[in-house]
Amino acid sequence: MFECKAARKTWTLAPSTFEHQNVPGQDIFSYVQNLCSKSRRNEAELMIMYCWAIWHARNKLIFERKKIEPMLSAAKAESVLEAFQRVRKTGPLHISNTREESQQRWAPPPKNVLKLNVDAATNSKDQKVGLGAVLRDSNGRVVAAGIKQAPLRKDVSFAEAEAIQWGLQIAKDAAAASLIVEIDCKDVAELVNNTKGSRSEIFWIISEIQTQKRDFQRIQFNFVPRFCNAHAHSLAKHALRKDTIAVWLNILPVEVQNVFDSVV
Repeated sequence: MFECKAARKTWTLAPSTFEHQNVPGQDIFSYVQNLCSKSRRNEAELMIMYCWAIWHARNKLIFERKKIEPMLSAAKAESVLEAFQRVRKTGPLHISNTREESQQRWAPPPKNVLKLNVDAATNSKDQKVGLGAVLRDSNGRVVAAGIKQAPLRKDVSFAEAEAIQWGLQIAKDAAAASLIVEIDCKDVAELVNNTKGSRSEIFWIISEIQTQKRDFQRIQFNFVPRFCNAHAHSLAKHALRKDTIAVWLNILPVEVQNVFDSVV
């Protein structure tokens, strides 16, 4: 679970707050019990999911001769945990709301309109932010996607606004004319739609977004739940692991397709 080469590579992709110590001869159940007693709940849950992802990748290799890249294992661990946390947060009402939730899954835009989903993920310890953007057409085909890592300047809302600004540039470069932009930060959606007064610390970036809107014939901004924005969120988390800026048009690299495939 810790000593093989693939496992070590997967653990290097885990959040920097992880401090796991494998005691020789200790079984996995004792390890998990010890982990839960010393860690905060969210940290313990994520480490347990990393253990599961490593175990899953090992079984795939042994029984199916299929190699799963460490980056995909890490993305899978975080995606499965987020799905579990969504269900847990919904609580007893989850079953009765199943139909409503399914109607709020990501839906393709109308014909001749592109949909842009953007998101930001932050790492306060390392003071960095990951931005993710994915542009799709009415058939759900990815027209463009991108990741960007940047310094964490303000709060999460500021980072979400930066994600919109950067995503709009990607959409412009992809020659989008009519555009729907989806974001899972309600405060920023209200600021961009002028339904809420701008706070001083992000006033300038909201102003720049308003200027960018002129690059499109038609554009609208919608607030959506996180599960409607899962691919952009996964890209944002991926950007935290990649100190780079990258944009892909039409054809996605394998590692990015793997990130999309890991979304639950």
